[in-house]
Amino acid sequence: MFNKEEIKKKFEGTTEEEALKLLADQYHISWTKHSTSGKLWFAKVFSYNSSSQLECQLNDFLWFINYIIVPCTKTCFNEEDTVFLGCTCPCGHKQTIVYYTLSPNVL
Repeated sequence: MFNKEEIKKKFEGTTEEEALKLLADQYHISWTKHSTSGKLWFAKVFSYNSSSQLECQLNDFLWFINYIIVPCTKTCFNEEDTVFLGCTCPCGHKQTIVYYTLSPNVL
């Protein structure tokens, strides 16, 4: 779990360029603008021990997507395209892969 208020403060008052640099430098999320109208697909892997731990990780991740990534990149999170794929690895770790899309925000 992370401090959402602290993260929001980092992005408040930043220009689009500053926000994208912050995403790249602090969160290792690089973003290249695309002039296409198509969806951009991404995947995120979550490792967890309990369902409550997964729920917490997913809540934080979806918050980060909706309140930080989407405004900074001027995209739209496509909830209807989100796919969850869960598995238990041979070593015993539980993992869920979330496939999701972002689309350019058409004004």
